[in-house]
Amino acid sequence: CDRLSTQQGVSLLAYDTPCDMLANIPARAMNLLVIHSPEDLVELSRTLRWAKRNHPRCVLAVVSDEPAAELDARQHGAMYFQGDVDPWQWTGLLESAQQLQHSA
Repeated sequence: CDRLSTQQGVSLLAYDTPCDMLANIPARAMNLLVIHSPEDLVELSRTLRWAKRNHPRCVLAVVSDEPAAELDARQHGAMYFQGDVDPWQWTGLLESAQQLQHSA
């Protein structure tokens, strides 16, 4: 795990790759998973399937410029953002995660 921080009451873990996350699975429930610039689409699919199976109430998002990543993200129920994500979009993701956290 690279970084651990809390933003707007939501704990954020940052990993370098989806594989790093699967090798160091978070001990607590996840409310938000953002995968940035996945290089390996097989790894992306595996990570998204794992997240949906183990954290069904988790908000999933993929940030990438790779067109194939968009299709993969949407097939697994994740939001897709191309290029730079606007601050209001990050705010929306965090608010969604907060709502899930408080409704559990």
